[in-house]
Amino acid sequence: MKCDDDSDYLARQQVLYVDGHTPLGTYADPSIARLDRRPKGSCISFSSTLTRSVGRLSESWVTVSSDPLDCAIVDITVSPDDSDEYYIYMMGRVDGAPVTPGYLGTRLEDVDTRNSESFYLSATAEKISSFILVPYDDGYLIKDSALDYYLLAGFDRQNPLYADGVTSDLILHGGQNGDYIYQTVFAIDYPAQDMATRVMATMMVLLPFIVYL
Repeated sequence: MKCDDDSDYLARQQVLYVDGHTPLGTYADPSIARLDRRPKGSCISFSSTLTRSVGRLSESWVTVSSDPLDCAIVDITVSPDDSDEYYIYMMGRVDGAPVTPGYLGTRLEDVDTRNSESFYLSATAEKISSFILVPYDDGYLIKDSALDYYLLAGFDRQNPLYADGVTSDLILHGGQNGDYIYQTVFAIDYPAQDMATRVMATMMVLLPFIVYL
């Protein structure tokens, strides 16, 4: 993660990537395929084709995708009410596909309820949910500031993937009981395409020196 010079931002125009899951002892080896968690490198995403109704309007459901072009571009801003809390603004997608921007959150309504301990999330027009970023391993656990619930990039047992074969639900999961058991560790970084561009630009700057040596 690279913090912006503006103190109101923790991150600007970056991506939330899956970096691991809790408990670390169970999910430590990324080479082992797990049927209940998304693999490392998947990212938080949203789409104009997967929406929920809010009165006459609609909001995109927030999902997880293994396609890097689906990744949501986010700004993470400090809450003016509490410097330990953040709003996650989903401003667009890596591939530039049209989508209505919004804040990561859950309205906790019936349509958002997955079961007694978990909820679905959407890109809300208002700042409904703020989050606490808990440093963990090499990334962050993302906790709803009003609940003891954390973001989890898991698979639904009955319908693990959508029809496109790369998308699954992002959920806000409770039932932690003070333990690290139902959370995803997220890394905050630049989109893969931007990173490749940055590496290439650095190489072009260094190339004359390499040739000279």
